[in-house]
Amino acid sequence: MSPKPSSAPRMLSLDGLRGAAAMAVVLSHYTSLSIWWPIMEAHGVRPPLRLNLGEFGVELFFMISGFVIPLSMTGKTSGQFFRSRFIRLYPTFWICLLFSTVIHAIFLHDVTVGKFLANLTMIPRQFLGPAACIEGSYWTLECELFFYLTCAAAVFLFRTSLVAVLSVLAAIYFLILSSNFSALIEQAPRLLQVLYYRPYGWLFIPYAHLFLIGAASSQRAHLGNRLYWTIIGCCLALCLYEDAINPTEDEAGWQAVVSNVLTLVAFLAALPASRNSEPSSASRAGLSAGIAAYQRFLTSPFLIFLGRISYPLYLVHFGIGMVILPRLAQTNALVYPSFFLAIVCAIAVATFIADFLDTPLRNRLQKVL
Repeated sequence: MSPKPSSAPRMLSLDGLRGAAAMAVVLSHYTSLSIWWPIMEAHGVRPPLRLNLGEFGVELFFMISGFVIPLSMTGKTSGQFFRSRFIRLYPTFWICLLFSTVIHAIFLHDVTVGKFLANLTMIPRQFLGPAACIEGSYWTLECELFFYLTCAAAVFLFRTSLVAVLSVLAAIYFLILSSNFSALIEQAPRLLQVLYYRPYGWLFIPYAHLFLIGAASSQRAHLGNRLYWTIIGCCLALCLYEDAINPTEDEAGWQAVVSNVLTLVAFLAALPASRNSEPSSASRAGLSAGIAAYQRFLTSPFLIFLGRISYPLYLVHFGIGMVILPRLAQTNALVYPSFFLAIVCAIAVATFIADFLDTPLRNRLQKVL
């Protein structure tokens, strides 16, 4: 009998941060022009506000994964690790995919059998190209899967440091961003394209620097403060560089800088304090008090609840918004009621999936697999 894998202790502040990240993505999508543009054209109704928080939420998800997954591998074999990741990811994903497919088939008419089958793998873009995802948010799951493969290869196969491997991948990602390699590889034969992540390949991990921030933070005691902060600084610089060469239409340069810094601070401040972080001055004591208050906020019941349902909420919310908002928000008086109704419906569906479908299914799979 294989040894029972040890589980990493729950970090409630990270659970709450995960809930905040999921809600940031929901609010960003529910106020985005991709949903509201048809309503604006047909009825002259504008979104209630514009919250460009999607990047903030996605980056936090990657950092949290980078922190938690290496810790959760402790005491596990490779088989136990992949089993736990499969049970954690795929049952919920398949339930949410079925729900979203029905929504898209009935109301949006943009789903085919081939597209549905490709999405079952969680990496549909590897088969059908960049527009293969039934829900736009699925693209991040590919990044997560590649990260898990990197974790397994580094720790179980090569017996090396995950931080070192991610550092190399982040450096490669920087070289790709700073060169014309993307344009060259898109002109290459399909056999070469499979070695490159965008648009189809397997060799590189986009946003490796975000996973590296989390992984380095989980290994801070082993790295030492000087190396740790050097890694964090380089990753932040890469975030800023990426925004500088790929600016968004509705975000000025200074806004991108502020956004990246705030995202990093929001993540780092949610982490448990190190044993050597005793305050030695009034300013440090004040900083510690501020961090403690922030972590108490993250562990509030509502954010912990959102963290518990964050995965299904992230997967199903966009289709729900695409159905509710264009059909109800057709006058200015209905903008806010429709907006809040879409949020409530998304949370309700995610809660039902998490409590009544996902949990029983995962418990059954734990016994079978």
